[in-house]
Formats: sequence, C-alpha cells, structure tokens
Amino acid sequence: NIMDWDDVDEEEMKKEEEEKRERLSWINIRSVRLEKARDNPNAKSYFARPPDELEGFDRMWVAAIDAPCLANLVGVFRNYGVQFADNFADWEDQSPEDAHWSIEDIASFKARQVYEATGLPCIASRTSFEIEPARKVEVSPNAPGRVPVANPRVQSGYKFNNIGDHVDYIVEALEPQTDPSRVTRFTSCLCYYDGEMEVLDYGYCDCDIYFSNSVRTFIPMAHAITEMCKTLQLTFGLEYQKWLKQKLQTAVGGRGGASIALRDRVL
Repeated sequence: NIMDWDDVDEEEMKKEEEEKRERLSWINIRSVRLEKARDNPNAKSYFARPPDELEGFDRMWVAAIDAPCLANLVGVFRNYGVQFADNFADWEDQSPEDAHWSIEDIASFKARQVYEATGLPCIASRTSFEIEPARKVEVSPNAPGRVPVANPRVQSGYKFNNIGDHVDYIVEALEPQTDPSRVTRFTSCLCYYDGEMEVLDYGYCDCDIYFSNSVRTFIPMAHAITEMCKTLQLTFGLEYQKWLKQKLQTAVGGRGGASIALRDRVL
C-alpha cells in the first residue's frame, strides 16, 4: 500500500497540538480583565458585534499585547479592514515558573485564552530582554597594589522573558561598570490564533547597553507587527484599503449612472 502522506501529516499535527496543549496547561499567568469578561453576561454580545463597515472594517479580531503598542497594531491592520474589539494587556505572572517559559509559549497561551473567552481571532505578544555575557573581563575598583577581581554579577549574561521595570534596573546597575558597547537584545514574538490556525512572527532589536532601556521594546514590536501583517495578508488575502477602493468604485459608478440618465433625458 502507498502511504498517504496527508494522513501522516494530519496525525503528526494532531499529536503536536495535543503536546502543546499539555505544555501550555502548566502556565499560570492571568489577566484580571479577561476573567471579568468570562463572567460578564454581556460579553458574548459585545464580542459578537459586527465590524464597523462605515469605518471600512470587515473583520473583528481581539488583541492581547502591551498597551503602549496597541496603537501601532490597530493602525497597521485597519488598512486591511481589521477592527480590534478589545485588548487584554494586564497579564501578570502567578508563580516563579512563569518567568522561565519561552516567549512563544507565553504568546500562544495568551492568544488561546483570549480566543476561548471571546470567540474572536486573537493576536498576542511577549517580548524578552537579553544582555550578552561580557566579552572581556570587567574588574571592580580595587585599592592600589591589589590584583583586580572580576565581578561575576557584571560578567554574567542575563535573560528575562518579559519587559518591565527590572529591565531598566539591571541596565542602570550594569552600565557604569561594563563596556558601553556590550550588546543587549529585545525579541518580540507575536502569535495569531483563531481556533484552527496558529502563526508566529518575530521582531528584533540589538542595542548597546549604553543606549538600552525598556522603551526600545517599541522597535521589535513594530517589526513583529509588520511581519505578522504581511503573513496574514497572504494567508487570508487581506486587501489594502479595500474600503477606499469600494467607495471610489461606488462613486464612479454613481456618476456614470447619473450621466447616462441625464443623456437619456436630453435625448
């Protein structure tokens, strides 16, 4: 018998999905706003409302990204007719283990949780911050005549799976004691999930520690949003400014019809 590779691929995908669901079930982060939405009797009708066609929208999605980055997401996707019903940005770790999950798993968990609560396709995000280990021995100040001693806290590399005040604290602590060109990296992961399909896209920003701070998160997020938009544009055939083209066609058609009617009346 000839092996049916489609069946094999489908079985493999089902197995991977089951393994992923099992893995994500151990994540404990939570959004208070999302829990309130689950318990709100009016939430179902709120998320089931149609997109605002007068504003050019023909799809309703929902987001779970950092609040300062929402305007960028909304601005990019509105050109393709996507309206965001809400954004659930208030995610907090609930256990020490939550700090050790990959940004892919966290973004996927958030997107799935929001989809299950709202029934809408969701785009979720997570950004990590990393400081590379020192390339050369950084020494602590010593009294004259003593052998310089490397400070392991300065020498070590650091990595966090979330952005917050801790990023600025550690940069401020290390920057006076280390090479100003020591590299830090911000990595943003966006996850799209609609109950059937999951898509991951990324954005990156490498930055000298001298210039590094949590505000740099906007850069990899902007890259990731652009990449996600390109991917979903191809996946769903999203059309750029479709609403504007339709209005132009309607306007041109209207003028054409009026001209024909006027000509008939004159004749």
